[in-house]
Amino acid sequence: MQSRVYSRPRDTTTCSRLVAFEELQLISLRQTREEGFEKGEEWLERGEEGLEKGEEWLERGEEWLERGEEWLERGEEWLERGEDWLERGEEWLEKGEEWLEIGEEWLERGEEWLERGEEWLERGEEWLERGEEWLEKGVEGERSWSPGWSSCSPCELTSKCD
Repeated sequence: MQSRVYSRPRDTTTCSRLVAFEELQLISLRQTREEGFEKGEEWLERGEEGLEKGEEWLERGEEWLERGEEWLERGEEWLERGEDWLERGEEWLEKGEEWLEIGEEWLERGEEWLERGEEWLERGEEWLERGEEWLEKGVEGERSWSPGWSSCSPCELTSKCD
């Protein structure tokens, strides 16, 4: 602090007042200075706490950043896998459609063959009936022959039958 040079006081009261005023100013400055140091120390402590917390949050942020990068990589891998499976799915869909067409063709052919089979089944049943009829006729014809004629040849039978 700068000391002031005063002219000689006129009386001692003024001088003592000036001294008292300067002392009060010094006391006030000291108090302000002490308060400033105290508050400065408080703010330094708060700043240190803030730095510690900032470092903690920075570490947490770095951890989360690493985790985020890992999950991003995983996501990209799964995206690639999904795209591969999508392509495979589209290929299988095309193959499925081809096989569906082939299946429909075979179904039509199967229906045709089923109809033909039913026709042949009907024919077979008719032929079976005819065969049974002819079998019955053959059995009846064999029964109607006389026992003596059974050893004759067909030409002998016709000549004897006339």
